[in-house]
Amino acid sequence: MITRFFKALALVFSVLFFVTIASILLVLLPNTKKRRHLLVTWMHHCSRIILQVLDIECWIEDQTDSPPPSGTLFLANHVSYVDALLLSAQYPSVFVTSNEVKNTFFLGWLARCAGCVFVERRKINTVRENISQIRNLLDSGFNVIIFPEGTTGDGTQILPFKQSLLEAAVGIQAEVRPICVNYRFCNGEAISRATSELLFYFGDMTLLTQLSRLLGVSDVVAELVVLPPVSPADQSCRKKLALASRASITRVFSPILETGAAL
Repeated sequence: MITRFFKALALVFSVLFFVTIASILLVLLPNTKKRRHLLVTWMHHCSRIILQVLDIECWIEDQTDSPPPSGTLFLANHVSYVDALLLSAQYPSVFVTSNEVKNTFFLGWLARCAGCVFVERRKINTVRENISQIRNLLDSGFNVIIFPEGTTGDGTQILPFKQSLLEAAVGIQAEVRPICVNYRFCNGEAISRATSELLFYFGDMTLLTQLSRLLGVSDVVAELVVLPPVSPADQSCRKKLALASRASITRVFSPILETGAAL
C-alpha cells in the first residue's frame, strides 16, 4: 500500500511537470514546426522518466540494418496507453490519435502537450486533410506513429489494420517501419491473461480504474521489435501497405494466453 502511494505521488509529480512545461510552450510559442519539435522532444524525455516511475523496463529487438531516417512512419499494434510511452521513449515522434481523445477531459490536453495530431476517420473530407497533414509532417522530418488497428486490443491477436490514413505514405519517399509491441513479464512472472488486464486498456475499462491497477504492479518488461522497412512494392498502395505491415507485426507478435505469453 505504501509503495503504491509513493508510486502514485511520483507519477502525479512527473505528469504535472510534463504538462506544466508543455503548456508553457503551447501558450507562449506560435504553432510552428519548432514548437512541435520541442513538444515531441519533451515528451520523449518525460516518457523515459514515467516508465521508470511505473517500474516498466523496455527491451529492444532491432531487426533493421540502420537507424530510422528522419521522417519515418512507424506502424505499431496497440493494447494500452503505455505503448505510447514505450515508443516515445525510443523514438521522438508525432502520434496520430482520434478526435475522441482530443475531446476527453484532461487526456485531450495531455495529447496536445505531446504534440499529437488529431484525426477523424469517419468523414471523407477530414480524412483527406489528415492525410495531407501527416505527409507534411513526414516531409518536414518528423517521425510519425500510427496505431493502424484504430483501437486497443486485448493482446490475444493483431486486429485488422484500418487503411485510410496509410495513404499518407503512398507515393512518397518516407520510410515505413512496423514495430511490434509485446509485453513479456508482469510482477516478475511471464505475463498471463490475468496480469495483462492490470496493464492493458481496452473494452469497457475506465482510465482511472486501469491506472489504479497499473500502480499496483511491478517488474514489468515490455519488448519493442523493430521490423525491417516495408518494401517499395508494398508501399505502392494503402491496401498492400496495411497487409504487409500487419503480416510483419503478426510474425513476431506474442499473443496473451490463459496461462502465460509465448516466450
